[in-house]
Amino acid sequence: MRRVLQSHAIGIGCAVLYWMIAVAIAAREAAADVPFGPTHPAVRTTALFAAAAWGMVAAVMLLSSPRGWDSGDRRFLQMAWLLAWSLFAIHVAAAFHFAHGWSHAVAVAHVEKESGAGEGIFVSYLFTLVWGADALWLAARPESYVRRPRWVAWTVHGLLAFVTFNATVVYGAGLARWGGAVGFAVLAYCFVQARNGESR
Repeated sequence: MRRVLQSHAIGIGCAVLYWMIAVAIAAREAAADVPFGPTHPAVRTTALFAAAAWGMVAAVMLLSSPRGWDSGDRRFLQMAWLLAWSLFAIHVAAAFHFAHGWSHAVAVAHVEKESGAGEGIFVSYLFTLVWGADALWLAARPESYVRRPRWVAWTVHGLLAFVTFNATVVYGAGLARWGGAVGFAVLAYCFVQARNGESR
């Protein structure tokens, strides 16, 4: 029992440390004397940290059945999922500040240039709201969260995976693309392991 509690405490500590490092690096890059634009380092770095955090927590969620979470598992996942989403919220703020000048029209034009469909910005807004609602649901009502219908969980995580895959592997470049490809290969493995565990 003591070992389990220690491992949960270590997990929470690691999640908080990861968040603090990500925020510190983003703050340093935000203060840098660099021209504003979509390639601003604060925009790129916050995106990478948020995507990596999403992937790590999603992998843990896949490998552990919500109905089997003990109180330590829940505390860790509540904290980690909320911190991961907050990194994404910081990325959204960085993107709107450094790349779009807080203009929805500029954001639409950027998405149009990158993907050919400016309306795709609304998918990003939906992603932000759905992930935020999911993280808050787990944090505020964990008992309800673990009892929710499976189709709700799969819909939420399917949307998050679809958008993250497109942002990293399809439209990403360099480290984001390769890191995303490796991350999704790991998630696919976790998914198969989770499905095999359910069928036993």
